[in-house]
Amino acid sequence: MAYEIEGRNHCDTHRILTATSLELKKTLLDLEEREEVMKNNPGHASQTMQRETIDSRDSFMVALHKVLGNPNHHQQLFLTYSSLQDAANNIEDEVLAARTSVATISTAKDQRMADLERQLKIYEKVLYSGSSTSKGLPQLSSPQLVDMMTRLEAMLSRLETTIRDTITDVEQKKKILKSDPLQIKGRNLFVFFMNDFAMLQQAMVEIETRWEANRVSTERQ
Repeated sequence: MAYEIEGRNHCDTHRILTATSLELKKTLLDLEEREEVMKNNPGHASQTMQRETIDSRDSFMVALHKVLGNPNHHQQLFLTYSSLQDAANNIEDEVLAARTSVATISTAKDQRMADLERQLKIYEKVLYSGSSTSKGLPQLSSPQLVDMMTRLEAMLSRLETTIRDTITDVEQKKKILKSDPLQIKGRNLFVFFMNDFAMLQQAMVEIETRWEANRVSTERQ
């Protein structure tokens, strides 16, 4: 039994060592590939003289130049390290400007919040004047606010009464106008008097003509 247990332990150890060996071989191959890429990259090769232009085979520097956002990347015949440094400096300046802008906006926001808090405290003093929070939420007990609400309610009540009276009066006048032709004529004359003087003259002529006809008819009888 002990021999079997020991054998199983040896098998487990063997599997672990085998997996570790495979992983190390894979890592070694990756390192060798990276080393080969670095050797073939002109940017990593030893140079006796410092170059001012970027080698077109240096894919890393060319990609970095493109990432930094040089708008003339495709128009330049040669990419230089100085233009790369200028692009990096421009990005640094933009970052500093963005940080300054963010700080300014944050300061303005804090100032607005402070102003809002001060105004809120003023409103609380006005709305909750003399109230206590020991028995729950404060009540709107400002004398000025209560007086204003009372006056508004009274004004609304008077306005509703006036509107109802006006509607009743208008309906009564409509009934009178429908039942009495003379009232309709008088209303038309009033409208003509206020809005159309020519129509008023014409209506007066018609009334005068009818009256004259009635007078003549009465005299003949």
